[in-house]
Amino acid sequence: MKNTNLIFILSIILSLITVSCRDKYDQDESFQEGSDFRIMNAARKFATSPLNVYKDDKLLLDTFLYGTDSKYYRSAATSNNINIKIKDANNVESSILNFNDSNVNNQNITYFLYSPSATSNTLEYIKTVDDINQPDNNKAKIRLANLASNLTSNVDVYINNNKIIASNIPFKKVTDFITVATTDKITVVYTGTTTIVKAITNAPLTSKGVYTYVLGGTLNSANPLFITQFSNTL
Repeated sequence: MKNTNLIFILSIILSLITVSCRDKYDQDESFQEGSDFRIMNAARKFATSPLNVYKDDKLLLDTFLYGTDSKYYRSAATSNNINIKIKDANNVESSILNFNDSNVNNQNITYFLYSPSATSNTLEYIKTVDDINQPDNNKAKIRLANLASNLTSNVDVYINNNKIIASNIPFKKVTDFITVATTDKITVVYTGTTTIVKAITNAPLTSKGVYTYVLGGTLNSANPLFITQFSNTL
């Protein structure tokens, strides 16, 4: 009889623990299946108008500046609604980009925001699924997002000024990740030439690092070119 009572009590305790864990799972997205996403802002046209980013009608990023990126956010939903807004002189928000995107479990996603032309007042995006698995020791993985809207030609990526690792990259294209040595020097040139588009400075590669280089801006002096290195880590 005592053993029966003990088993009954233990079963109740186990049930309570299970319910408690399930409630925590339901309340905290970090415990749920889903995807991780981040946003990169290369929209030069809106450089003086910081963006507010909403996910499913909830403010995700406030005053999201040009030339910056977010961390990865976990999304347990099967789809996201992303709404990008700006404020006018009266502090009234208006939407400039609104899209829905479906998720697949265990994916890492980047949404690149960019201006489709040097004069456009609209905002567009590119979605990539990111392979952010770390490379071996003394190696790094890199990719280039060409979001510079009025270059005179496509671009190539060189290492050490003598080896092309990605070629003929057009506007609105993001390359796959490429493994390089941490000692390699990365250069972006106009396709078929050795003319540097924009020098890459103060961007060392660390062992097992995963990086995205964003080439943005325009050839106009008012909207100059930039190239920035971002780390892809959760």
